[in-house]
Amino acid sequence: EQSITLLAESELANRLAEEGLALFRELADPAGMASAFNALGEIARANGQDNQAKHNYQEAVVIAERMGNTRRKYTSMANLGYIAQHENDHQQAIELLRQTLALAREMKNPNDIAINLQILAGSLSEVGEPERAARLLSAADAALERRGAFVEPSDQCEIDRIRAEVRGLLDETTFQAAWAQGRKMTLEQAVAEALRENV
Repeated sequence: EQSITLLAESELANRLAEEGLALFRELADPAGMASAFNALGEIARANGQDNQAKHNYQEAVVIAERMGNTRRKYTSMANLGYIAQHENDHQQAIELLRQTLALAREMKNPNDIAINLQILAGSLSEVGEPERAARLLSAADAALERRGAFVEPSDQCEIDRIRAEVRGLLDETTFQAAWAQGRKMTLEQAVAEALRENV
């Protein structure tokens, strides 16, 4: 019964986002169109429809780039990073997420920087850097805690997945040591660690 309810809610959300997109097109409102495409991507990703999600996120990135909306651009690019992870294309994810991290830093948005660090950690762990990933997760977690930041549910479920994967790649002692190191890092130190080019 719960799955039927969730499906109905998802179909309603998708229909409303499609209607929103059509309206924004009529109004020639690119900001609204980019947001609607991103929302459609989120709904598709939540339903395991990664190809559809990818298409929608890519549309959002193109529109955001055209209008110079950096935050929308890097938010949708980060969502494409999740899709690359789902597809097991971690080098592509790392490339995307390093770009989003640089853009979030340029925009001086600490919450977005922290979330991007967490997503990036998911792919670094998969290319042989699980300790580094644990440090980044911990540093980002501490930064978000200090700011009392709210993490979107669509991000939180992915970050929970990433944390479990990183933890599964390390023995408990190593994980706890890396986690403790991460707690002591500033956000800028964590960004430098994330952008360090040895993968």
